[in-house]
Amino acid sequence: MYKSASGIPAVLLALSIAPAIVQAQINPTASQVMLRTDCGALDDCFSTMSEVTDWISTTRQPSAEAPLLVDIGPGTFGKYVCSNSGWTTLRGSGVNTTKISASNSAISVQNCVDLTFQNLTVTSSGTGSTVFWAGGGNSTWSDVEVQVNGVNSQTWAWSDRCAADTPLAVHYWFGSKIVATSGFYNTSFNSTCGDTWFYGGEITAVSGTPTAAVNNLLNDTVKLSGNAILRVFGSAIRNFSLPNNTVNFGHPMRGVDLAGSASFHMHGGIISMDGSNAVGGSKDVIAINAPAGTTAHVVDTAFTVKPLPGGNAIRLSGPGVKSPYQWSNSDQPPAVASQHGADMFIETDCSPGGDCEGAGTETHLMISNDACNTAG
Repeated sequence: MYKSASGIPAVLLALSIAPAIVQAQINPTASQVMLRTDCGALDDCFSTMSEVTDWISTTRQPSAEAPLLVDIGPGTFGKYVCSNSGWTTLRGSGVNTTKISASNSAISVQNCVDLTFQNLTVTSSGTGSTVFWAGGGNSTWSDVEVQVNGVNSQTWAWSDRCAADTPLAVHYWFGSKIVATSGFYNTSFNSTCGDTWFYGGEITAVSGTPTAAVNNLLNDTVKLSGNAILRVFGSAIRNFSLPNNTVNFGHPMRGVDLAGSASFHMHGGIISMDGSNAVGGSKDVIAINAPAGTTAHVVDTAFTVKPLPGGNAIRLSGPGVKSPYQWSNSDQPPAVASQHGADMFIETDCSPGGDCEGAGTETHLMISNDACNTAG
């Protein structure tokens, strides 16, 4: 045995200065935990989403009195699942910096309350929904982007459903974006039993594929059925085709399509429909379709309606629409069909006697009439 200059045996000296090996710990009652691609020696840290959700459901079990915050770092993480629980916030590090991703149902929820999602992106690339919500509950989404790119699949960026007697789930969205891109049946926001409030964001459906011809395409931005309610404030609802695609639309392009007893309310923003980039097919473009039994109330909102080549531009379709609108002044009425008495525009080339087919300079207020194809 060797001794150091101090007389302490070298073996004991080496042991005394060797770094201690510390095992990271998870506090079973932690109010905040981390999700990282590499935890290192961090306490209260998980490296996969499945580890987090397993721990939440079996150990932590959040409640109204003891909610949980999951702080998520940069990177891509797997599916988040919540069933009959809640009181959890998932806070990312920024849109396109933190991603929750799966082939379908990247977020899958059933009857969960007080769920909050912040500063992250949710993506899927297969058939089905990116976010699927079953049953009741409530959620809040802030600075979140939900994306689905199913190429030739049937896709929904958001989809909810529930039993007939289930109270409506309530969802609030702030500054967020929901986008669905597909070459087949494509819907960005599909709701049958949600009561949704959407502020300052965008809901977009993109049709077509840059690599293959598409047949029987259905492309709806918003589809509401059952007793779903969607209220939109200061936002954009968009529907357009990728340029130079061979697309055979089996159905009209629709911005908002309602069925059952669903209702849609929008104040401020724009509903923008553009099928002009499609190469093939000849189908109508409908901004809002509200058949009997449904309600669509849209005021202080701009409209753009561009049909596919050979198709018709239709702003409003169905008796459920209560959405007056005034188009900009012109010497020709807008080539857009609508509901009786719902659209107005000021024609600027009328004669003093009311003839607006010539080269006059008088202005006349024109109102849409079922006997006409345009407002005027």
